[in-house]
Amino acid sequence: MAFQASQGLSPSGVVDKQTWDALTDPEPPRETEASLFRRFGITTNDFADDSSAKEFSAGKVARVQDPTAGSIIDDRPTHIDGQPVVYLTFDDGPTSYTPLFVELLSRYNARGTFFALGSQVDYSPESTGQAAAAGHYQANHTYSHPNLTYLGQSQFNTEIQAAHDAIQRATRGQDQDRGRPLCLRPPYGAVNYNTESYAAALGYELALWDIDPQDWRQPGASQIANHIIDYSYPGAIILLHDGGGYRDQTLAALEIVLQSLSEQGYRFESLCH
Repeated sequence: MAFQASQGLSPSGVVDKQTWDALTDPEPPRETEASLFRRFGITTNDFADDSSAKEFSAGKVARVQDPTAGSIIDDRPTHIDGQPVVYLTFDDGPTSYTPLFVELLSRYNARGTFFALGSQVDYSPESTGQAAAAGHYQANHTYSHPNLTYLGQSQFNTEIQAAHDAIQRATRGQDQDRGRPLCLRPPYGAVNYNTESYAAALGYELALWDIDPQDWRQPGASQIANHIIDYSYPGAIILLHDGGGYRDQTLAALEIVLQSLSEQGYRFESLCH
C-alpha cells in the first residue's frame, strides 16, 4: 500500500496491472517515507529495525518482531545435501487439475506446497487428502479468497480458521500437535500491518513468493517455463496455480521446469512441512 501511494496509485494492497508496471519501473516516491507512514498510521516502532521499516516503505512485507520460534519461510534451506533447492507452490485449488500436478511432481520425486482455498477443499476433499498423502503440504490460502487487508480481525479469523478446519478434515489432522507456525498465503499477495499482526496472533506466518511467472494470465507454457528457469536460484519460492481457471499451460510449463532444473541439479522441496 505504501509503495502504491508513493507512485500516486490507489493504495489497495492488490498487485493490479498498474502496480505491476510501477514495480517494474518505479518512479521516485511522490511522498516521503515519514508521510507514507503517517498516512497508514504506522510508526517505526511497529518494525523490528530500521531496515524493516524501509522495506515496508518500498512495498515489501513488514516484518514485526515475533516472539515465537524461528521462521519457516526466512530460515528455509537453500541447499540440502549439497543440492540447490527451489520451492514450488500452487494456489487456489484443489481442482480437477490438482491430481495431475501431483502425478507430475511424483515423476520427478518433487514435493510442493499447495495453498488451498477452504471452499475448494470442502468441495473436493479427496484431492486435498491425496495430495497430502503423496507428501505435498496443504497450506492456508483463506476460505473464500478475500483481500485480507479489507477485513477486521474477527472476519480475518473466521476466514483463516474455516480454511484451517477444512484442510485438517481433508488431511485427517495434518497439523495436529504441530509445534511451529503455520503458513498463510494472503490472496493477491495483499499485506498490511494488520494482516501480519492478525496472522501471528493465530500462529501463522505469511508465505509470499520470489518468482511469479503470472501463469494466471495464460501467456503460453514456454513463456511461463522460461521465466521460472531464467530467474530460479537456490532457496527461491515459485508461484504457480492449480486452480482459478484453465491450467493446461501451467501443467505443461511445470514439466519443462522440472526437467530443466533437475538437469541443473536442483531438488524440489515442500516449503511449509
